[in-house]
Amino acid sequence: MVTKKTLARYIKEVLTSFYDAPYLEKHPLGRLLTQASSPEDRVQLLRQLLVEAVEKLRPSPRIPPDRPEWLSYRILSSRYLECLYPPEICQQLSIGRTTFYKYHKKGLETLTELLWPRLQGKAVSPSTSKVENMAAEEAASLVRGLHQQPVDLYALLLKIQNLALPLAQQEDIRLRVNISRPLPSILGDPAVLRQIILNVLIEAIRKTKGGSVSLEVKAVHGETRWTIKGGNFTEALLQSKGIAIGQYLLEACGGRLWLEEEKQTLHFSIPIHTKTILIIDDNPQTLELYERYLKGQGYQLHFAANAREAWKLLEKALPDLIILDVLMPSEDGWDTLQRLKTFPETKQIPILVCSVLDQPRLALMLGAAQVLQKPFDRHDLLQAISTLLTPNNVASAELPE
Repeated sequence: MVTKKTLARYIKEVLTSFYDAPYLEKHPLGRLLTQASSPEDRVQLLRQLLVEAVEKLRPSPRIPPDRPEWLSYRILSSRYLECLYPPEICQQLSIGRTTFYKYHKKGLETLTELLWPRLQGKAVSPSTSKVENMAAEEAASLVRGLHQQPVDLYALLLKIQNLALPLAQQEDIRLRVNISRPLPSILGDPAVLRQIILNVLIEAIRKTKGGSVSLEVKAVHGETRWTIKGGNFTEALLQSKGIAIGQYLLEACGGRLWLEEEKQTLHFSIPIHTKTILIIDDNPQTLELYERYLKGQGYQLHFAANAREAWKLLEKALPDLIILDVLMPSEDGWDTLQRLKTFPETKQIPILVCSVLDQPRLALMLGAAQVLQKPFDRHDLLQAISTLLTPNNVASAELPE
């Protein structure tokens, strides 16, 4: 007899290896929850069941996206379906690690309660429609291939307008795009961003019977706000495949989508991502130098004069990069580097060691992604930071001979 505790463990194991088909073929949860005879069918049905269960955690679109009710859904979806690490999720959702693990645990407990009746032979009503499941699968495949880079929103909008205009003309719709310039560049995948905007805009055009549809874009409070007016927008619009895919992709990018039905207005937002850097150095002159070198580069800087201050800052939010000095009082840089690479919440953060000591081999062996020897010039610092904040470059550091 499988206990609820065992089921909870099985669910976590399968989610952790969600895209490892050979592992899932042999896992006992497939036989417990499905009646498929072939291993391939078991894997497919098991994944579908888990995606449906995770989707049951999704709150109503009428609940504001910044409410805690969304956290369990977003954390589980990001962690297991999009394969993001906890530090990335904390950064994306602007939450601390304590909040992450609280709602992560709560989400897994809810999944266990949802799937337990099925294990007992009771019927489990489907949580999502076939359209929504297809949307989730398509969106997840796009998210796994994200390639982030600076995106010029004005140029992107011109391309989208050219793509959407023929459909609008065919539907006898006048399409107007109003842009509040200047629009900032944002960090993202151009293809995914284009797909998000096109999906939402095209569905809005399809729901409009004659007249006009307007898209207004402006930057407000650290995000770009997109407003579509003119269509016959009801709750049913949110159930369409195009909107569903757009909503999944938006959430993967840290954005949100909501409907003001009484105003016939559809809104969505895309955050203006600013990379954050935590600089740990006990020399005030050196901290001033970092600030001067990095001013105007679009980075959000946090400073710590010692390890104790650094850990306090890390409790609040995880940075995208850490710049670390070695020679510091109390807990020196070597101890801090080892601790950062030990804790699961911080071990994925790239660390740039900047020190007067000429010991790059030791720093890299302890987990540093790159080493700069002081004194360094502005060009070398900017180049090192750019390399480490570019996806897939962190793991390329090699030990010197």
